[in-house]
Amino acid sequence: MKKLLFLIVGGLLFVQCSDDDKAIDLVFEGVTNGSFLRTVDFVQADFNINDPESRFNAVLEQQDVEDGDLLREIEVYAQYIDRDSDNGNVPDTEVLFDLIKKEDIETGPVGLPRFNLDYSLDEVLTALSVPLSATSCGDQVVLRLLIRLEDERTFTVGSGASCIIAFETFFSSPYRYSIPLVEPIAPELFTGTYRYTSVLDGPFGPTFGPPHLVEITTGANQNVREIRFPGPPESPTNGRPRVFYFTVGCNESFFWENQLRKLNANCSERADDILLGPDSVNAPLDPLEDSVFELWLVEGYLGFDGSTGVGTVPSRIRLDKQ
Repeated sequence: MKKLLFLIVGGLLFVQCSDDDKAIDLVFEGVTNGSFLRTVDFVQADFNINDPESRFNAVLEQQDVEDGDLLREIEVYAQYIDRDSDNGNVPDTEVLFDLIKKEDIETGPVGLPRFNLDYSLDEVLTALSVPLSATSCGDQVVLRLLIRLEDERTFTVGSGASCIIAFETFFSSPYRYSIPLVEPIAPELFTGTYRYTSVLDGPFGPTFGPPHLVEITTGANQNVREIRFPGPPESPTNGRPRVFYFTVGCNESFFWENQLRKLNANCSERADDILLGPDSVNAPLDPLEDSVFELWLVEGYLGFDGSTGVGTVPSRIRLDKQ
């Protein structure tokens, strides 16, 4: 059975991490037991703005040192991000949206609490008092999760190091999902062989190395795309190839939050794990024209710059279809 005991010192998490599903146990004298929500899978990663009944659906697994016995409940908060003021301004107030009790969570295939975070667009908008007429393609719904343990300790956004909250790690526990409102595109668009080049280098040079060919494939649902980049050139040992995600919106590309530039063998504050995420402005595109497009992102997302001191720095890449 999978277990995890991770140490919190001064608000930072020190853990040994792995990409596989092996048990992870670190036992130290006088440590504090923590908890995280592993993103096992995305069934649907966005909302169709033309269908109020479209659903966001992610499979999550709660982990703690007692195989879920420390869990009391999971609070789900919702927020609406209005990125188009032409149809009015929607307040971005966060509200308590759902309360998932431990007794309502089933035990998953590895003996840990597992559940679907599954909500329709209409359910979220109703809870936030946002009329459908006030929504625009490209707006976002944010779901933030808070784990409450039996001893009243809580874990949410800000509780984890970069390798804890990043996707494509063992943990994949961002505690937060930013869900764009999109119009579905044809599945063959924005897929195939592309030539990657850097338009604006990051703080250490081109974020994904020198120009080369990459394959873009469909992801969790119709608008999500995946790119597999090789590890950065300065990390030949630990810079294993990694998958990066973006969503094709109505007229822009959304680079996903919480993606690691590289994954070190040791997952801690000292591991120099640089987090990537979306820039404050997304790259424009034509959703019906996939011959060339850009992704705009930042290195050092949320301040996770690998203790290099560079801070949060923008990076832009270009992808040309071959």
